[in-house]
Amino acid sequence: MKKLAITCLFGSLLLTGCSGKNNQAEPTKIQDSNYQVTDTNIGFVKNTAKLSNLEIKLLEFQKVAAPKDSIFDTPYLKIWFDVTNKSDQDIPLSDAWISGLDVFQTNSLPKVAVNEKGKELKDTYKGIGEDKQPIKPGATIHGEATYALEDDKNNTVKIQLTNGFNGEKVATAELKLQ
Repeated sequence: MKKLAITCLFGSLLLTGCSGKNNQAEPTKIQDSNYQVTDTNIGFVKNTAKLSNLEIKLLEFQKVAAPKDSIFDTPYLKIWFDVTNKSDQDIPLSDAWISGLDVFQTNSLPKVAVNEKGKELKDTYKGIGEDKQPIKPGATIHGEATYALEDDKNNTVKIQLTNGFNGEKVATAELKLQ
């Protein structure tokens, strides 16, 4: 089940924007005022998640309306990030975002990852960038993840850093949505 959830989360990387005019506010830059680290044992340093082989820097986030043809009627959360390979080996794209981070709103289940049309991702795989080459040692790649929110009332989303796919929780951070 965890592998299916991980596959779903990764499938949401680098999604394009929704069709139609966007009347949403600009994305919120992640900074101390809207980002709170709740456990600093290891892992998060401000807006950067540090794992043994990669570093994920959270750049911006935005709550956006669901597209008209979405199967979800709640807003979405889009997160923009950079992934840097800190190892001396290539890292598969599937390990970049989903091996270490889970996104939650009000319960203990990861958020539903969605594609650009609002359809739940099950077997869809989308890589970071146009090609699906692994991340080379020392390289940094820009990515985007989109999640369907559970509701429009709770404006706190937790990002949990884990030690690998089935690893233990090592840190949690919160994003305050506007």
